[in-house]
Amino acid sequence: MNDFFDYYSESSIKDYEYTRRIKQKMMDTVSSKDFELKSTDEIFDFLDKKIIKTIFPCFLKRYVFIKSNIAADPHEFEKIPEKTYISIIENSFRTNLAPFSFEKTSTKPKAAIKGWLRNSTVKRNAVFILGFGLKMTPEDVEDFLKKAIKEEGFNFNDPYETIYWYCYRKSLPYKSAADLIDEYDKMQPKEDEKLYNEINSGFNAKNKEEELKGNITNNIQLTSEKILKRYLQVLKFKNIGSNGSAKAYDKFIELFEKCKEVALYLLNEDMAFDVDVREKQKLTIDDIKTVDIERILCAGTLYNGDNWNLISIKFSSFKDLFDSKRMSRQRLQAIIDKKQVVERYDLITLLFMIIAAREDICSKEKMKLFVNEANKILEDCNMHGLYVVNPYEAFLIMCLNTESPLENRTEVIERSYDNQVKS
Repeated sequence: MNDFFDYYSESSIKDYEYTRRIKQKMMDTVSSKDFELKSTDEIFDFLDKKIIKTIFPCFLKRYVFIKSNIAADPHEFEKIPEKTYISIIENSFRTNLAPFSFEKTSTKPKAAIKGWLRNSTVKRNAVFILGFGLKMTPEDVEDFLKKAIKEEGFNFNDPYETIYWYCYRKSLPYKSAADLIDEYDKMQPKEDEKLYNEINSGFNAKNKEEELKGNITNNIQLTSEKILKRYLQVLKFKNIGSNGSAKAYDKFIELFEKCKEVALYLLNEDMAFDVDVREKQKLTIDDIKTVDIERILCAGTLYNGDNWNLISIKFSSFKDLFDSKRMSRQRLQAIIDKKQVVERYDLITLLFMIIAAREDICSKEKMKLFVNEANKILEDCNMHGLYVVNPYEAFLIMCLNTESPLENRTEVIERSYDNQVKS
């Protein structure tokens, strides 16, 4: 089992101090004597007791509480009524001339704020919007990304995130970011490999050094708007950050079609062992629908008896860890129809299903293949690589380190609904 961590430490996953603590907990779990015999129990215990569960509303309230100097004791933040937080956040957004969404929306400001204060987690862009509305520093935003929603920090290969970082560092309003984005969209690409390497290598070295010191991000290379614009031209030349959503959609469809092949194989295998259906004609790829993918990836989740939809995630003890990461047939179809955008978790989950079902390689090779392929896909789609601090990603990696990844995943999910109120 130690081979897993030997490989993991050498992979492209960043190895900063913040992630090292979680990796150590994973090592203790996977290398324990009980893991091979009781892997489901060990994985469940890791998620239930060893992962730090940070709920976004608490993180946001505490931040607003401290920044607003509501009271001296920071532990008193939970006693403040929600309407007070709504008022403070709304006033801050209006003072800082920040929108409540990057996209045009019919959602009212108060409704958006209530969503931030009530949902266990939020999308990455919500953090960036809050950064402008609450006039955060880059360090504040990085904290929200890494600790509140458990994702990687700023992606300096993403032109928009680079612009956001620069504006936070210079205390510039959202309008400045919007203007820079408009300028980026129109600017001509320019090759400058030296500048690209200097900024990225400088950032990575500085980031690791600051991380170890307990600080977060201070990319000293992007010190002026002139340098920023030159760097943006380089990103455009390298085609980094361009058409990320289109690439993600294409990759999603590619992975989805492979998942259909996996589902076809698994369902026909089940039929071969079922006396009642053994004589029936085998399924073909055209018979496989989104519901078949759902039944594999959401196995262990109960269904509502009235409409056969998955019951709410709120009934799972891991609702705060896995919220918005379920591959229901509705979500799958909405992505296929381009009614919802592809998230990194969609790609990771489909890839997990494909690799987990392979019978020609051992668990160690499955894990290696998953890490390499996931990072390659995510990078190509302008998304961050695997991030072990994220409980869901740690969960998938640990399952792949067992002899039966899909079965272990199902059993952990099923157990998370045990002793919960069901409707």
